[in-house]
Amino acid sequence: MLVVTPGNKIKINFLFIYNGDVYDPTTHATPSDVFVGVVRGDNVFSSVILNPISYLFTSATPDPNTYIEKISNSQFCFNYTVPQNFFPGIYTVVAKTFRENEEITIESRFQVKENENEPFSTVPLGSRSSRVNFNPSYEDLNASNME
Repeated sequence: MLVVTPGNKIKINFLFIYNGDVYDPTTHATPSDVFVGVVRGDNVFSSVILNPISYLFTSATPDPNTYIEKISNSQFCFNYTVPQNFFPGIYTVVAKTFRENEEITIESRFQVKENENEPFSTVPLGSRSSRVNFNPSYEDLNASNME
């Protein structure tokens, strides 16, 4: 799993597989769009962090922090800058398209770790100084530790 801190730029490559074959939804006479969004936790009853964005309807000058690009015949790349206000935990990138009224979904998870906080970076003590670092700790909630 990819581990990042707030402010990191990530690139997640993906391609769609349909009945065992690589599928490019954008090359058909009536192309199907590719949508990518971000949710907190697994993609089951999760909070939507980034509403799905569209590949076909991305402007000529996309947002430099969040965009989808096609990098080969069937491969796409989701470029994303992790916002500074993200809480530590697991997030899921969800890519979707359709073929013959059937949804094809790809998920990729990443973990956000907290930056090392320094509430009092230097405490003067006369001719001496002391450095205080704060490293928060947490435990991910899952089915095995929620009793």
